[in-house]
Amino acid sequence: MSFLEIVAVVFSVACVLLSMYKNVWTWLVGIVGIVAYFYLFYEAKLYGDMSLQIIYFGQSLYGWWFWQLKPALAKNTVLDNNSSSVIDNDFIPQKLSKLGLIYTILGLSFSFGISAYLLSWTNADLPYLDAAASSISLIANWLLARKVLENWLLWIIADALLVYIFISKELYLSAATYLLFLILAIFAFIKWQKSIKEV
Repeated sequence: MSFLEIVAVVFSVACVLLSMYKNVWTWLVGIVGIVAYFYLFYEAKLYGDMSLQIIYFGQSLYGWWFWQLKPALAKNTVLDNNSSSVIDNDFIPQKLSKLGLIYTILGLSFSFGISAYLLSWTNADLPYLDAAASSISLIANWLLARKVLENWLLWIIADALLVYIFISKELYLSAATYLLFLILAIFAFIKWQKSIKEV
């Protein structure tokens, strides 16, 4: 356990808790955890997860913009037109449409293919699991930025994979953290789904 891992864990947990309660500050708090994890993954030679932090950084800026500065853009053709959105921080999550589901599956397939290929040319440990976890996390974070309910289902899968990866790399604090994330993702999915049903 290192100071860097502690910083990464503390800010990442705070980020997940804030997102569970649909608080826009999740994105700025998350950036601190992202930077810490970038360096931590570099030291652990988990290059897929390290590279993912760069994309997370961009997604966090987009998420902050989308949740706070441009909430009127919450509805689009990728999302279920039967859902609604409220222009404030306590937004109503959207559900994937059939078209959105197709885009999500294509995005996962493309992302995994590219990640697995690139990692096969490095000395990365667990390249295919790393690629799978990275790809699922990438799409999940994008769906979170777009206020899509199903992001939590993808996070559940990604978190389970990451628990195994971190245990195998002896990053036990991170493994415990992602086990907590897995549990929080389950509760967040239930909470977001309930907010949709209450509309």
